[in-house]
Amino acid sequence: MQQSLFAVEGCNIFKIFLIIEKTLAIYGHKLYNINIYTFTLIKRKRIMMKKRYAIITVVAILIIMVIAIYRTSSNVVTVPAEITTIENKVNTKGFIVRDEVMYYATASGTAYFGAVEGERVSKDSQIATIFEGKVSDSAIKELSVIDTKLRRAREDEGRSILHRSDTGSIENDILSHVNELYDYAEKDDIEKIAEVHNAVDSLRTTGEYNVDTGVGQLEDEKWEALEKIDKGRKEIYTEISGVFSTYLDGLESVLAPQRIEQYNPDYIKGLSVGENRETDSTKVETGDPICKIMNNHVWYTLVVLTGDSAAECEMGKSVRLRFRNMADAEVDGVIDYVSDLDESGDRLVRIRCSTYVESVFSYREADVDIIFKSYTGCKVPVNAIRAGEDKKFVIGQAGTSNFNCDINILYTDRDGEYSIVESTDNAVNKLSKAERIVVSDIK
Repeated sequence: MQQSLFAVEGCNIFKIFLIIEKTLAIYGHKLYNINIYTFTLIKRKRIMMKKRYAIITVVAILIIMVIAIYRTSSNVVTVPAEITTIENKVNTKGFIVRDEVMYYATASGTAYFGAVEGERVSKDSQIATIFEGKVSDSAIKELSVIDTKLRRAREDEGRSILHRSDTGSIENDILSHVNELYDYAEKDDIEKIAEVHNAVDSLRTTGEYNVDTGVGQLEDEKWEALEKIDKGRKEIYTEISGVFSTYLDGLESVLAPQRIEQYNPDYIKGLSVGENRETDSTKVETGDPICKIMNNHVWYTLVVLTGDSAAECEMGKSVRLRFRNMADAEVDGVIDYVSDLDESGDRLVRIRCSTYVESVFSYREADVDIIFKSYTGCKVPVNAIRAGEDKKFVIGQAGTSNFNCDINILYTDRDGEYSIVESTDNAVNKLSKAERIVVSDIK
């Protein structure tokens, strides 16, 4: 009995395997066919995409070739329409000339300077103290520390005074906020009342003049420090306002603006600048030059020019100066002195400058470009300029189109090879529209 049961179960299992095999045979073939079809579609799409890319590439190449053929076969010569700046200038060497007041030691001993190098000082300021004898380094350092604090305190005092002068407007702002409070109180708007309260507190905090600079206290400390130095002393005060310096080059009294009539080109060309020497404050003798004050409102550049450059110089003419040895500092100036031509055809020219340039006060010699005039516009060959009825124009080109640009001629070089031009105010087509400028037809 058990054997017959096993036989029946074995037969059933065999039938199941046959059914599975037939099912796989039928549907597996169909699945295979589906995969083949899908793969074929993807392959066709890729082929179509490649064809599209190929067509686009061919069209782009044809467009470029058409433009190139047009420009080649159009029988014209063109140049790029570029904006440039041309300067009518001369580079030369010269000197910086300033109103300078020299100060000399009034006794032998130790010099202490109350101002620092490059500091701007006002007239009648105490800039130096001469102690009659040797003073310890510690005493000099104490004075220096106090003076540093004094400078900062005076700067703070100056800012505070400016701040205090504006308290009227601050009071008006506070009053305006207080008036707002009544409106918000009637509406019982607690949030707005809090905002106004914070705003008023902020104005009171930032607007009050309550800065205690301590200038008086520091001045008392300095006096006490001076009294501790058991030496006779003499104070030196400024006669003019300007920039303080202890670096002396030996030309302070030689190159003076008021002595311009005494100079000639040969004298200036023969000058040489000595070593820029810093005063040794630890030991000075009576009569030694120790420091100077330089007028920082007006200064001059003194040069010798020849030939065409000298001819360009006229009294009252405005020029621009570019100092190559001063980090390319540029300032405007006015020619205020031109000497007669000497036997060599040279002129002495002085240019007055009223712009404060910090680096100028550290230099005596100048490597300078004197720019008489500058022109900014489109640089074109002279033969690209055409004449119309009471006007001049150039032919601009953008892509494959040409158009006329009415122009003004700003500058033409001495050899007559090129000009700097700009569009007229009423030009229909501006030069900025052009990519290239047509020069001439090829014949």
